Amino acid sequence: MGRDLIAVAREFGASARGAKIRALAALTERAARRGPGAAGVDGVDAEVAAAVAFVRAYPDDAAVRAAADELAGLLPAPPRVHPFSCDVVRRLAALHPGALTIAWDDVEDEARVQELLMLLLLPAESLGLEDIYISFPEWFRRAQADEGRTDVELILALLERSGWPPALQVHAYEALALPVRFDGPSHAALGALPPRLHTQRRPLERTRTSLRRAIRRPLPPVRRVSAARGRELLDLALHALCARDLEIYPLTYARADDVLHVPAGRGLSFVIAGVAPERRSALETLVFFLVLKNGVPIAYGPAAVAAGCCEMGINLFPEFRGGEIRYLYGQFMRVLHGTLGVQRFRLTAYGMGAGNDDALRSGAFWFYRKLGFRAADPDVEALARAEEARMRADPTHRSNLRMLRRLALTDADLDLSAGRVPLLPLAEIGLALSRSIDARFGGDRARCERAARRRVGAILDVPRAAIGLRLVAPLLAMIPDLHAWSRRDLGGVRRFVLAKGARSERRAAVVLAGHDRLCRALAALAELHPAGPSQP
Repeated sequence: MGRDLIAVAREFGASARGAKIRALAALTERAARRGPGAAGVDGVDAEVAAAVAFVRAYPDDAAVRAAADELAGLLPAPPRVHPFSCDVVRRLAALHPGALTIAWDDVEDEARVQELLMLLLLPAESLGLEDIYISFPEWFRRAQADEGRTDVELILALLERSGWPPALQVHAYEALALPVRFDGPSHAALGALPPRLHTQRRPLERTRTSLRRAIRRPLPPVRRVSAARGRELLDLALHALCARDLEIYPLTYARADDVLHVPAGRGLSFVIAGVAPERRSALETLVFFLVLKNGVPIAYGPAAVAAGCCEMGINLFPEFRGGEIRYLYGQFMRVLHGTLGVQRFRLTAYGMGAGNDDALRSGAFWFYRKLGFRAADPDVEALARAEEARMRADPTHRSNLRMLRRLALTDADLDLSAGRVPLLPLAEIGLALSRSIDARFGGDRARCERAARRRVGAILDVPRAAIGLRLVAPLLAMIPDLHAWSRRDLGGVRRFVLAKGARSERRAAVVLAGHDRLCRALAALAELHPAGPSQP
């Protein structure tokens, strides 16, 4: 039965629809007899779950979707064991009390756990920890009156009551690299029925469309969702990733009150979330995105925008690969263009296949080239054109693995600005600041930050305590003639600084992209000699 569903999940038409209904009904009856979450669905649990998820995202009609939803609720979720980060564990523990425990058989260094506990407990409590006849699981069970609290939850509680700064708590927990077992929901059951279901009655469309035209199409009015709805969407994303042993920084630190949900047609929509101010970058605007198809999570990723350029990549969950990827890319880039002012899209060499065997063997370089991306390295671009000439001369010619490795040694760009959008040398800018701090402040970063806030805050008329000023002031203070800029140029810098500390920093991305003078000045910092003008 499971094999029947797997075989027909990606087929469409009257015959395929009937086969899906029959397979779903038979699997649901069998799963119901075993009870919700019971192990074993026709011996192919993972493949069945993947097929059910695909059918839920691409249903033939409402009846097929309803049948897939019913089965999804009965499918077992294999227990996950993964060293989740501290804030991910905190959120999962809040959502699923009692569902997270330490997989002690997989702990590589119990001494580290003991060292941390010795710092968090009273000195007299160490007597229990030092008894070699008491195992860690037994100690956690006997050391608390409430036996319903798990070992993970006790460690989190001890850290929260330690009085340590939040960053130190996170570091202390993550240094343990604890393998945490999480019995969460099956990824096949994630997502809710959308207000309007998009049905799939024909094979998925794979035709090529003009990516540039798709990107420039205006978006419908985009509004931020409520904080409550934002939290629901972020928790959906968290479950979708954790069910696959995945994490991503901008989701871990995303703000529930800074979430957009953007419809893009064909049942496709994008959740875009900004990160909390204390986790933001000085120049880049970092966002998390989740792609939904008929309410089902199908892909995710980060996007980092600076000066109108966006480093991006879409990570499709395995069961959705080979679908309408061209349409998905076009709509995602359209959303970035419409909400963050992106004019230049960049993919890293890793995405091309450098050090990434999956991308290499899938022919990622040629996939992105057909979308319109071009190699940033002139030598690789010349090599690609030579390969294209061979393909035109011999339609059967295909790049071998050795050639794909050579082609992957480059970033790739799709530029709508005709070369007007710069690529800020972010790493060199950061290094220039480090050299400056060492040369002018003797390595005293606190003194550098105070001086920068004082100088830049006075020039821009921004309070020294402003969050955005803390992020950006050390860089702005390195611009020698900032104080002499016109009122209009300084007004743009002020808007950028304030937007960096606002609830949403999306406006910061748009302001920086439109401020040519500031972008040029920031790029020039990469070449600035450390012995610049002294701070007033």
